[in-house]
Amino acid sequence: TCMTSCVDSLTESINPWAFTYIGLYGYGFVDSGQQATKLFQKRGWTTIVSDDLIPNVLVMTSLVIGGVTGCFGYLISGMHSLHVLSIDQPEIVSFATGFAIGLAMTSVLLGIIGSSVNAVLVCFASSPLDFERNHPELSHEMRSAWREVWPGALDMVDLRINLGMLSSSGAHVPAV
Repeated sequence: TCMTSCVDSLTESINPWAFTYIGLYGYGFVDSGQQATKLFQKRGWTTIVSDDLIPNVLVMTSLVIGGVTGCFGYLISGMHSLHVLSIDQPEIVSFATGFAIGLAMTSVLLGIIGSSVNAVLVCFASSPLDFERNHPELSHEMRSAWREVWPGALDMVDLRINLGMLSSSGAHVPAV
């Protein structure tokens, strides 16, 4: 049980939403991870945030694009008039190089999308009423889509988490 509690404590502190919390509110890494975990627990969204659909799709997309890039490398090295490498099996090396380059570039670019999804989740969880007030059409669209996928996840009595607190430095800090 000691090991289980240590692992639980680590997963509360170290999560992908910690970086979003750091960017939005300026907490340290461990505090950000804990605040994000508390926010999602209070909202009842632990199922939503533990559903790794977006990261899995992004990894699969990166692998496919890496494979396509590797195939281009393979095709280019297979041209007899073009000698890319002077080794015994240039096709394999060309495929592996193309795959690695495609995977690396796609992972960096798609990392932006993953971070954006995390930011949307944190912002929507911390201030759904502000989103509704400032962008009612987008808010309605997002709520409708979420209710289809996660029925009951948005049916909560307390939509506002106390966001009016200020830190000692005067910066806006959400309280959960």
